[in-house]
Amino acid sequence: EKSDPVYTFCEVMDSIDLRKYLAAPESRTGRKRYNSEILLKVILFAFMEKGYASVREIEKLCKTDIRFMWLLQDESAPSHMTIDNFMNETLLGNLNSVHGALLRMNRSIQAEGAFGAIKWNKAYQRIHRRGLKSVILEIAMISCGFNLHKYHLKSLIRQLAA
Repeated sequence: EKSDPVYTFCEVMDSIDLRKYLAAPESRTGRKRYNSEILLKVILFAFMEKGYASVREIEKLCKTDIRFMWLLQDESAPSHMTIDNFMNETLLGNLNSVHGALLRMNRSIQAEGAFGAIKWNKAYQRIHRRGLKSVILEIAMISCGFNLHKYHLKSLIRQLAA
């Protein structure tokens, strides 16, 4: 059914050109690299659905939840280490870039209400990661997931009104 959050999520994510944010150097050795856009979609959808999702939980969802399998587009489920490396190297590097800092600065207005809603609606109790960079990453992922969930709810209301 088209009211499932995964459809709204893909509608939003497909409208964004993610390649400019996820540029990674090509490696000629080892296994073929996972598609960065697909990994980002899987991680953000997990945060959208769960509020907070550990890398092991995301790995399990990729193996058991049909919506995550659909997001993977016939790729095998990534391991928790693949997800963790992607989050810590690619995503954190992009958050700390000059471009990422400018985007965060533009969105920093009125944050208290959003964090109150995250704590109450998603039962978010505490920060799970350690270290300043990891905490920044966790808060960014939770915030993105919250905003995507909010967008999905608004699109459902628009569909019901039509």
